[in-house]
Amino acid sequence: MEKKEAIKEKIKQANRAAVENMLAAQPVWVDVARAGDVIPGMKKNMLLHAGPPQKYENMCGPQRGAAWGALIFEGLANDAKEADQLLASGKAVIEPAHDHDSVSGAAHMISFSQPAIVLENKTNGKVYYTHMKEDTFIALRYGSHGDHTIRKLKWLAEVVSPIFSKGLKKVGGVNCRDIIAKSLFMGDEGHNRNQAETCLFEQMFIPVLLESDLSKEQILEVARVLQHDENFFLYQVMASCKAMLDAGKDVEYST
Repeated sequence: MEKKEAIKEKIKQANRAAVENMLAAQPVWVDVARAGDVIPGMKKNMLLHAGPPQKYENMCGPQRGAAWGALIFEGLANDAKEADQLLASGKAVIEPAHDHDSVSGAAHMISFSQPAIVLENKTNGKVYYTHMKEDTFIALRYGSHGDHTIRKLKWLAEVVSPIFSKGLKKVGGVNCRDIIAKSLFMGDEGHNRNQAETCLFEQMFIPVLLESDLSKEQILEVARVLQHDENFFLYQVMASCKAMLDAGKDVEYST
């Protein structure tokens, strides 16, 4: 009986420590970079999906469509038929984003050349990754793989991402936890309502860009992204959640 009570106490203390680690996390958005350059284990023929592991043949329509679009974007396939053949043959590899310190949203497939949000938990130094928000409605994360979606991905990768990268480095990173905390008191719920988060980020970030050596046209590109999509900050929130939850892992006796 004594041993049982001792183990109960160890569990109680371990759970407290795990929760304290999660609460102490400070997720900071530090950069936007090419996924293949920063995500651990990323390969040119690899796609990263949301959720637990699954095989291509078991994927739903939107996931397959997103996989086709990602391969077309990468230049590995010319159309959906070629992409389907690559995936069915195993020449294109699909793995869970979580196995690569990353998160992917909805049916989205992160590919090598896509821009990746780089987020660091400043408390423990661990780094996490996710994809940029695309178009509000016609997007890879919904299974779209048409010309509009491919053009939008290229625009994000080639035009918008370098501007975000420069601004983030100039400001020294953006503390996402601070933004999330404030937004909850302003009506956001952190997933489908991110308007306050996006506005708080915009309020802080645009002056930083105006004080940089970026051109008016470059700053307008970022302003258009934020104006167009009130839920822009969603994936920064998702990566922050992963960073905070991962901080509670591997505490012995914690349940």
